[in-house]
Amino acid sequence: MAKQLTINGLGTIVMYSLSTDMHIPFDEFAKEAQKCQVPLHLLPASLSPVGAFKRACTGLRETFNALPEPIFIKEVESTIPHTIMRTFEKRMRSSKEDTIRMEKGAEYVPVYKPIITIMFDYFTEDMTYQLYEKEGKEIFKKVQAKYKDTCGCANIQQVRATIQNAFKYYGSIQLRHNGGVNFIPAQYTSEWANFTKFLGAFKGVEILELNVRNDSHNKASIKTALIDDIGDSIEEEIKKLNGKTNGSKSLKELITDFSDVLKENQSSEKKVGSGALESMLNRYKETMDKVALYKELLNTDLSVIDSQIEIAKSQVMKLVESAA
Repeated sequence: MAKQLTINGLGTIVMYSLSTDMHIPFDEFAKEAQKCQVPLHLLPASLSPVGAFKRACTGLRETFNALPEPIFIKEVESTIPHTIMRTFEKRMRSSKEDTIRMEKGAEYVPVYKPIITIMFDYFTEDMTYQLYEKEGKEIFKKVQAKYKDTCGCANIQQVRATIQNAFKYYGSIQLRHNGGVNFIPAQYTSEWANFTKFLGAFKGVEILELNVRNDSHNKASIKTALIDDIGDSIEEEIKKLNGKTNGSKSLKELITDFSDVLKENQSSEKKVGSGALESMLNRYKETMDKVALYKELLNTDLSVIDSQIEIAKSQVMKLVESAA
C-alpha cells in the first residue's frame, strides 16, 4: 500500500555490492529482520540439506580446478534410494608421448582417475564415501566442512534474492536495463531505511544511496524508466509464453505482441494452465498498482500506460474466468 509522500525528494537511487563469501546463519538473519521491522516474507527459504550438499560440492569446484592436476566433480545417477552421488576425478598430467600426439594432430583422450565418490542420504542427512585414492579423504573433509558452513546459512545468492524481493515489495524500478541501479519511490522511504539498517548489520554488504530531487527533469527521467520497466515485464510475459519480441518497441506494440502470443498459445495443445494464468493475472495487477504508486509520486497523468496494461490484464482475466 502506498504511504504518504515525504517532502525530501522523489525517492532514492540504490546501488549495492555483495561479498562472494557471505555466510549468514538464518536464525541471525531472521532475528535482525524482525528487530528492524522488515517483513520476513522478503527473506528466501533456507537451503535444504540436499541443496546444501550440492552447493558444498560445486562451491569447491573452482578450488579443485586450479590444482596442477585438476580435480573435476561428476554427477552420478545413483541406484541407491534417496541418495545423491558425486564422484571426484583427477585429470592426469599429459605425458611427452601425449604431447607429441597432439602436436601431430593425432587423437588424444585425456585420462581421469577416480579419487572418491561421496554419497548423501537426503532422509538421514548422512554423508558417506567410497575411497579410491588416499587423497580422497582430504576432499571428503573439505566437502563436510563446506556443507556445515553452507547448511542453515544465507549465501550471496540468497542475500541478493532478499534485496530483489525488497525492490519489488517497495515499488522499485530499474534505472538501467542491465540492472545494478534501482529507484525506490519516496512513499517507501522509511521502510527502505529499515531494510538498509537490517542489511547493514552484516559484513559483506555495501549499499550506496542517492536522494533524487523533486524537479521536472528527474520526474521525466523516472517516468521514462517506469515505462521501460513495465515494457521489460511485458517482454518477460511474452517469453513465458515462448514468444519473441524484436526489441525497442513501444508499450502499445508490446501489448499487441503479448495478445497475439497469448491467442496462439491458447489455440495450441500446450496451452498455459489455469494456475499459470492466475499468476500472470496477479503480476498484471501488481503492475497496475505500481503505475498508481508512480502516478501519485510524479503527480502526472499515466492513464495511457494504465489503459495498455488493462488490455493485457482483461485478456488474461477472460481466460481465467473461462477456465474456472
